Amino acid sequence: MYFELIKTIATKCAIGWKSTIKLRIGASEKIYIIPPSRVRYLSEITQNNREYNKSVVEQSEIAQDLFALNRIKSFPNFKNQDAIDKEISDKQTLLLPENKAILDNWSNKVKSFEEDYFVFKVRDKEIKIKTHSISLSHLRIPKIALPKYTAWGDILKWNLQEMCLQNFHLLAVFFLLKEKVRT
Repeated sequence: MYFELIKTIATKCAIGWKSTIKLRIGASEKIYIIPPSRVRYLSEITQNNREYNKSVVEQSEIAQDLFALNRIKSFPNFKNQDAIDKEISDKQTLLLPENKAILDNWSNKVKSFEEDYFVFKVRDKEIKIKTHSISLSHLRIPKIALPKYTAWGDILKWNLQEMCLQNFHLLAVFFLLKEKVRT
């Protein structure tokens, strides 16, 4: 097409133009924004997210059942302890170990944010960040407020869905930087 255009202009205007451009002959190579092998990558991401959300719901239901069974077991007049113990052991095998660890560490996580300072180490340097602000009426106002959940299913679901980092280092650094900007 280019060569035909130059030829037409050269004959109509009586100009002796000759093109020096060397064009490839044959099929041109397509440049893809998304390679053909990865056309469904957004679908794969959404499918992966749906599967994760489904597993979160399943695991939180198992945790909620365990919480309910433990509550029932704690009643002093409950007669059928053996059946409850068997059901608890069956449910515990379905709960993933990392989710059990989240539930076991929940009270420690809550306590760490009730203390005056959140302390963590970065490259052998200990960093302390205040977890509360003091209001004009001298009340302690937390910078981070964790939910007041008691049921295991709710705790697990919140931790898995709301990006509740296990050690909150990134959040702590954010508050440290925020305080330094103010001063």
